[in-house]
Amino acid sequence: MPSPSEPTELRYSVGKFVYGRGGSTLLHFMPLYEYHLEEGMNVSMVVSLRTARQSKGKFALGSLELSQWMDITQVETIGAIATALLPSGAAHASVVEIDAGIGTVFEGIKAALAKQDGAATLDYTAVAPPRLWEKFEMLHRHDDTATRLAASWDRQSADLTILNHAQGIRQHEGSSCEPEAFVADLAGCGVLAARVADAPDAGVRTTIDGREVKVPSLPRLLQACAASGGWSYRYLARHDTGYFLPGDAPPVGLLLAYRGAPSRTFARFEAV
Repeated sequence: MPSPSEPTELRYSVGKFVYGRGGSTLLHFMPLYEYHLEEGMNVSMVVSLRTARQSKGKFALGSLELSQWMDITQVETIGAIATALLPSGAAHASVVEIDAGIGTVFEGIKAALAKQDGAATLDYTAVAPPRLWEKFEMLHRHDDTATRLAASWDRQSADLTILNHAQGIRQHEGSSCEPEAFVADLAGCGVLAARVADAPDAGVRTTIDGREVKVPSLPRLLQACAASGGWSYRYLARHDTGYFLPGDAPPVGLLLAYRGAPSRTFARFEAV
């Protein structure tokens, strides 16, 4: 039997522990897999944002857990920034989101647009792993927005391109695009939500589900933004640091950045 100091697969799992009534002997452990946890929260978030939008703010599903999940994913902030970057006064706008997951940011953008008079209709391309396409379509198939699904970003021109790297690294397939490459290749307006380490170089971190992921360097990514030009950013230090196993590596935070001329200002963002 491993000693208490030796981590085991069970100790780093998330699930339900079953004990006898009044006892301390573990009788059973039922793991809760990714689709029970994150995808369940994401579906709840889509439903909540849509309910608020369709009821014009009169009704919304809410809970402490959902509020915390919205803060972790920063869906409302990303959606608000993206909406502010869309062409002013245009009747139609094209948006590409890389690592769209099941469309939480997509729903956030629609919620933000619903608050504007004469808002543009969207042509939305979601880049996501094929295993998520059916779930995306199930959640959004009855929406008025024209949507397309793609397995990779082909650098097509759009009014706005989003890299949701924070969502991408939570996928078993990993992110579809490296943030530095996105910044270098982007033509036009863009939004970036990237998990980064405040360290000189990129590093590898282990997530709570045991996957090793590459985490880019914050200074290097900001240098790429400076070289590209026109970026503004906000860094959330130690944001959702619990998603990675503890260790000696520098803590990981979240970089929010955008390029373009937004229709309104955003607090605590500064030019690179």
